[in-house]
Parts: sequence; C-alpha cells; structure tokens
Amino acid sequence: MKVNREIRAPKVRVIDHNGEQLGVISFQEALAMAEGAGLDLVEISAGSNPPVCKIINYGKYRYDQTKREKESKKAQHQVKVKDLKIKPTTDDHDIEIKLNHAREFIAKGNKVKITCSFRGRELFHPEIGEKAVKKMCEDLQDITSVEAPAKLFGRSLTVVLAPCAKKKKSELGVQTVPKMKTKKSVASKFRETGTGKLKRSRAGKRHLATGKSHKRKRQLSKPGLVDSGFVSTYRRMMCL
Repeated sequence: MKVNREIRAPKVRVIDHNGEQLGVISFQEALAMAEGAGLDLVEISAGSNPPVCKIINYGKYRYDQTKREKESKKAQHQVKVKDLKIKPTTDDHDIEIKLNHAREFIAKGNKVKITCSFRGRELFHPEIGEKAVKKMCEDLQDITSVEAPAKLFGRSLTVVLAPCAKKKKSELGVQTVPKMKTKKSVASKFRETGTGKLKRSRAGKRHLATGKSHKRKRQLSKPGLVDSGFVSTYRRMMCL
C-alpha cells in the first residue's frame, strides 16, 4: 500500500476523509489537499485506472487494521482432534464416562477420534471391538457425523467423528462427571473393622518415616482411622 509521495500516478481518483468522491484530479493537487487537512494520501486500489486514493490518517488506519486482525484471530477456533481410547473389554461404566468426555469435546467444536486397541488373542475377534465402537458412534449420532469411517490399522480400530451443526452445550446433554476413585482402588486402601469403623492404609509413608525412631516408624506403618466426616463418602464408594 503506497502512501503520499510513494504514489507514482500523475492523476488519481480521490475520496476525502468524510467519504465523499472528489473525482479525478492530479496527484500534486490531491497531495496538497491531504497535507492541508493534516492527513495522508493513501492508495487503496492500485489496479484501477486511474488509481483510487483516500485522504485518511494512515497511522490510525494501520492501528485499526492490526487491531481487527488480532480480534479476528481470537475469534477463529482451531479444530483439534481429541483421542478417546478403549479396549474390547472396556466395561459399560467406563464407556459412559468416555461418552461424556466426547460430548464435552464436541461442544467445544473439536473432533473426536475413537481408537479401540487389540492385544494378543483379542485380534482374532475384532467384531467385539467393532461392536463397542459402533455403539459409541450410535450414542453420539445426535451431535456428530462420521468423518472417517472405522478402519483397522494393525492392532487398532479407529473412527473419526466431527461435530454437526453448532448447538448449545445444554442441548448436547453434557454432564459433568466428578472425578472419583474406582471401587477397586478404594477397596485396596480401606477396610471395615469389627466395630464398624473404617481404616485406611497410609500412602507415601517413606517421607514420614525419615529420621524417625523404630517405634515411631512402626506407628506410622499401621493403618489409621478415617475421620467420621468422611466415613459415609467412602462407604458409598465401597458400596457398603
């Protein structure tokens, strides 16, 4: 974009700072008008005959243009592909959690890639994995469309789902799944005493035992009682 004396055309079509057409005049006359108004003569259409120039504040014009470009970049959403990995033996509860994660990803405008990995003899029965992947696709068909159909690459069966028409998060049925310990992990750390109390094993005891006497180390290694305020929570997690 040429400004002021960078313009080489002998005659130009001029638009003043109020947006009014001044017609075709000589370059020197147009430049004198711009300088008289304390503004710049900017060539906005070099391909026209004669070129079209506008009398504006070039510094302010460049600032506004840069600002608009930054805002447009912020408004642009970069689509990401989020991976969801399952196995043929993944249980229904874990599948439900992954489906909720998929809905969250789709709600943000991202794509979802579902990968079912086979191990050992599982590869001799790919139909089990295909069934699990197909069920997930069917559960998400209200908000997604299949962009890349299911294909078996080596030991992995993959399918890519893309979001359909943009919908509100509430319409997608996104549920917030609280992060909780699994029943198996809770059962390995807690046990119920004969009196109905809960005891838990201490995790990461090594730093506690550093520099302690043998008697104190034995005390720290023993399971501790769970605070009464948390007993009901852990009982629910243990299904007691």
